[in-house]
Amino acid sequence: MEVDKLDLSHRVLSPTIKLLGDILGEVIVEQQGEEYLHLEEKIRLLAKDFRENNDHEAYDKLKNEIKQLSTEDRVIITKAFSVFFQLANLAEEDYRIHLNEEYSLSTKDDTLYYAIQFAKKSGMSLNDLINLLGELHLKLVWTAHPTEARRLTNLMKLRQIYEIIENIEKHDKKDLEYKILRNKIKEYVTLLWQTDDIRERKLDLLDEVRTNLFYFDNTLFRTIPLIMQNLLEVIKLEYEDPNLFLDQIPNFLEFGSWVGGDRDGHPGVTSEITIQTLLLQKRLCVRKYLNLINELIRDLSSSLNLITISKELLESIDTDSQVFSDFAHHTQHLNRLEPYRRKLDFIRVKLENTLLQVERSAIRIGLGRTLVGYTELGSTEITKSEYYLNTNEFIDDLKIIENSLIENKGAIIAHGNLSELIQLVRVFGFHLAPIDLRQHSKVHSEALEEVFSHIGLPKLSDLTSEEKRKLMLKELLNSRPLGTKSYLQFCRTETQELFETLEVAKNSIELFSTRAIEAYIISMTKDEIDILSLMLLLKESHLIKVKDNVVSEATIDIVPLFETKEDLDNAPEVMKNLFSTKLYRSYLEKRDNIQEIMIGYSDSTKDVGYLQSNFRLFYVQRKLIKVAQEFNIALRIFHGRGGSISRGGGPTHKAILSQLPGSLSKMKITEQGEVIGWNYANPKIAYRHLEQIISALITRSVVDQNTPITQNPAYPKDAFVQRFRNMADKASEVYESMVKNNPDFIQYYLQFTPLDIIERATIGSRPSRRTSSDIDDVNSLRAIPWIFSWMQTRLIFPAYYGVGSAMEWFNKENGIETLQTMYKEWPYFNSIVNNLQMVCLKADMHVAENY
Repeated sequence: MEVDKLDLSHRVLSPTIKLLGDILGEVIVEQQGEEYLHLEEKIRLLAKDFRENNDHEAYDKLKNEIKQLSTEDRVIITKAFSVFFQLANLAEEDYRIHLNEEYSLSTKDDTLYYAIQFAKKSGMSLNDLINLLGELHLKLVWTAHPTEARRLTNLMKLRQIYEIIENIEKHDKKDLEYKILRNKIKEYVTLLWQTDDIRERKLDLLDEVRTNLFYFDNTLFRTIPLIMQNLLEVIKLEYEDPNLFLDQIPNFLEFGSWVGGDRDGHPGVTSEITIQTLLLQKRLCVRKYLNLINELIRDLSSSLNLITISKELLESIDTDSQVFSDFAHHTQHLNRLEPYRRKLDFIRVKLENTLLQVERSAIRIGLGRTLVGYTELGSTEITKSEYYLNTNEFIDDLKIIENSLIENKGAIIAHGNLSELIQLVRVFGFHLAPIDLRQHSKVHSEALEEVFSHIGLPKLSDLTSEEKRKLMLKELLNSRPLGTKSYLQFCRTETQELFETLEVAKNSIELFSTRAIEAYIISMTKDEIDILSLMLLLKESHLIKVKDNVVSEATIDIVPLFETKEDLDNAPEVMKNLFSTKLYRSYLEKRDNIQEIMIGYSDSTKDVGYLQSNFRLFYVQRKLIKVAQEFNIALRIFHGRGGSISRGGGPTHKAILSQLPGSLSKMKITEQGEVIGWNYANPKIAYRHLEQIISALITRSVVDQNTPITQNPAYPKDAFVQRFRNMADKASEVYESMVKNNPDFIQYYLQFTPLDIIERATIGSRPSRRTSSDIDDVNSLRAIPWIFSWMQTRLIFPAYYGVGSAMEWFNKENGIETLQTMYKEWPYFNSIVNNLQMVCLKADMHVAENY
């Protein structure tokens, strides 16, 4: 079924924008006066005339009108347009949801229905499909939002308005309910108008943590059960198996986070911040589970007068009654004949005690009510049997109920809300999202330099690369520790903080979960010394143990991050050398023989331009896959994609479909802070976003399993690769001649873009520069403010500069038909060109010329 977007736009989008625009107009009149509504409308109509008719006279009038405004008037008019665009975004969001609902009935190729249908048509049996899902692992890692100007309080008001929009569409304008709902929208728009747009102070780390938790709380805990349940229903429908249940579908989706863990160039991310983040995340999980347990207590009223229960459940209730004897005595008359409610009541008490442990942990580290809110804790000690030490214990209790229901004519009950809760616990545990630690390689080498000086080891900076390598391996095999605890207090603050962070990682296993902190990422990895250096630091902190010349225990993944062109080029050789090292191979064996490698999109694009960056990223992945296969190591590629095209962004599902064969079964992708609100603010939008990603992953995995690599469309012809290389070289030559070799470029950039305003804005906690010194070249700038400043000008220079020259040269040498063939037959190249088209449409030279 084809979807008529124009018809849907007329039916949904236009009326909603008109409704919200009319309400805003009323609010402007009430709050500021009718003259400001007339002024806003005059400016809007002039802008509209220019846009629709290319009317330059209207454009000149528009600029003149704005020039004549006083500062106070400009603030009010800016506020009017700012609120209008936020409301218009809600209308567009509503339109997207209606569009998605119509797509769900179609045969569009990015739905769950299509993916499962494709698997079956490809000859895959139900058992094959379940096995395939069991081999997949996709982790979406959320980062902080460095450029989010909107306050959380305003985001929450916009959510309220959207929920009313959903309801008001069901009523006729003449209905009383419509008028009540319209007035409610006006109430929230008025509150938006009366609320400061900009924070009084710069965003701090815990603000960023709470913002991300807002999306987990309001969206993911609702969306994950729904998408997994729908995946189950689609599989049951296609494979005609009504006896398939949710617990038979492998859990292949997980979320991770950098918020509170990414300390690269961010001195504010301390060990204390990391443990605060872990506590906040655990608190949210336990509270959500408590709410869901209370709902189950409400629903599971099955009586012993009408049912039987399993022996396991009966024994479990008896055990709980002994552990919680006082509680059992006082409540035994409440649900005497309702065993599921009785068991759930004990689960509730254990969860409340688990939450109490979180609060006590917060108070012990000096957070108290600042973090978790005030609770009268008392002095009673909670024994280990009275709270959940880990999620396995929690799941075991839930499974006792589930099994009893299934065995006693309650399968339909078991596979309802209870099954969804178990699914949530499997996804989020008590940790919510594993935190990745990240730090610059230079911090590690400087810390070891200082440590070595205390125990009489050679100065690293005086050694050759080979001498460093031998020294690192020698110390890794040495049974003597570096003894840092005896002199750490005399070390630099940075070194102390590094070891305190590693101590948090070690303790997080017992305090939170074995999954609380799973990976340590080394930014700007240049060689194997950077990886061995971290390995030695982890050994000193007991996160790695070495015995009999091999690693005997390892509790964290070491993840090199290759970012610049040079480092990406060297990555395959670096990893090959490590894989050839017996000690490192023994470490990987303790991590399920999986090597995670992160590749950076943002810095490589800033370094050499969009086209060259994308070629290098493709080329290094192909080589890394080959190296990993040579050593029989499972490779997990972590794609450090940005939100914008200039930082490697673009539609995630399209990116997955274009990835190389052999790189998909274990995949990790950043979900950058600047697109989290767009993708996850609304549960229905989040559902569609995740559906597209999951469907792409399943579809491509089916292709990879059933297609010889040389026939796989994602594996390009050698001629395509060479042509892409030539074009990328030409593009980077043009890009670097401007960005790196033009002596006036930095001065032009600083004068043309609003970088100075961005650096002073209260919109992110992270410093915008790598160093506090003046900007001499682009290397001293972080990729995010670099792109954000260009985006404000609408020139969006880094996304395309050099590409046009390269394509023009290529066409002269090879002809346009060659490019067209590459675009048609190679999904990766197709995705790159499509992203370029999108960013060129966003570029606006009229806005740019006013800068």
